[in-house]
Amino acid sequence: MRSGMYEVQGKMAAEWRALKVERVQLDARETALIMKALENANGIVAIAARELGIARTTLASRLKVLGVRSEGMTSSTPPAAEPQPGEPGARGATGASQP
Repeated sequence: MRSGMYEVQGKMAAEWRALKVERVQLDARETALIMKALENANGIVAIAARELGIARTTLASRLKVLGVRSEGMTSSTPPAAEPQPGEPGARGATGASQP
């Protein structure tokens, strides 16, 4: 009778191992899809989330869970370009505004 119990446990353990493999594969596919959406959105998380059909906060959470680094990515808009020398707000040898 005991051998039957171990047989069931063995089957469940095999199913559990298979599930872990599937989870790793799913995470890899999800990461690839997220990275492609971020690439298409020039790193703007809000636009990538819209493309994926999920909330920005959901995408941010998935990035964290999957361990995807979000360096260079923004949540809404790309950073403003630096002013060129001679333009208002430029710094340097032109004598423009200083902080």
